[in-house]
Amino acid sequence: MAEEILGIHHITALASDPQHNLDFYTGALGLRLVKRTVNFDDPTTYHFYYGNESGAPGTILTFFPWPESPRGRLGTGQVTATAFSIPESSLDYWGERLERGGAAVDGLETRFGERVLTFSDPLQCPHPQHFDISPCPGVETCLDRTQMHWHITSVR
Repeated sequence: MAEEILGIHHITALASDPQHNLDFYTGALGLRLVKRTVNFDDPTTYHFYYGNESGAPGTILTFFPWPESPRGRLGTGQVTATAFSIPESSLDYWGERLERGGAAVDGLETRFGERVLTFSDPLQCPHPQHFDISPCPGVETCLDRTQMHWHITSVR
């Protein structure tokens, strides 16, 4: 019996430096550190959980920081980008904030008729984690421009 997939619970990625990972995701992106634990297969490695204010499923992005990991390459079935939503009026604000926070901001593009701000965390290993931020209908009225409507809107 086939079951319907209702959404993405979380995404896990590899990171390089643990402190950089904490600083970038809580500082530049403004995500909440929901939990810090260890990788149960390798208890010498942290496992960081970031998400929204309540740590709700569908908002969780986790990382295993391995500082000595060599750079890798993208593979089949691997998440290569994560998307966030923001108020449309805040695209410029987020571009400037991310640049100040050390992100490699690629700038604005148009995809499917929608303006999208693309950026990456250049220090991620084994490869840079790429992100898209796009305006979300209805977000304009419920958030100020310094907040991201944090849920995983898509992966590619």
